Amino acid sequence: QLEWIYEELVFPRGRNYLIYLLSSRDYTTKEIEDKLRKAGYPAPVTEQVIEYGMEKHYLDDLRYAEDYIRCHKGKKSIRQLCYQLEKKGISSYLLQQLSLEDEKEELVPMVKKYYEKKTGRKPIIATMASESAIRTRKWLQDGCNAFNVTKPHSNPMSFWTEQDVLEYIVTRH
Repeated sequence: QLEWIYEELVFPRGRNYLIYLLSSRDYTTKEIEDKLRKAGYPAPVTEQVIEYGMEKHYLDDLRYAEDYIRCHKGKKSIRQLCYQLEKKGISSYLLQQLSLEDEKEELVPMVKKYYEKKTGRKPIIATMASESAIRTRKWLQDGCNAFNVTKPHSNPMSFWTEQDVLEYIVTRH
């Protein structure tokens, strides 16, 4: 009797509630679970509604995290965004699956600025273009040295690959 009530009456209402919630914005799986529980849906129905949402790709935590980072990236650091996503129920394992190469891109300007401020000199950074798409684009645009720009810089290793570095280490030491 109770199973029939859950299946025929409560689940369709929970499904409709899910669609209603998602019609205004995206939610993480945990946020939807919390909303359903707060609305009084029993645990078996909550699980069933979440499974339905995942099957239909209405709920996708990886997509949510990627979109969240893309939208908020300029305002907060990657570390802050990951912390906020963990609070929203995104697992740290899922966050590691994301392509967070931009975290390194975010740190380089801060380190350069700190070095310039402390020493009064311009740093020579040993970054390689192969480390990220952004660096490859910058290398194609400026080459190894960019002196005719607002902030002159030199990246003497930008055309090296990881294999070149390893070969250098083996042959020179």
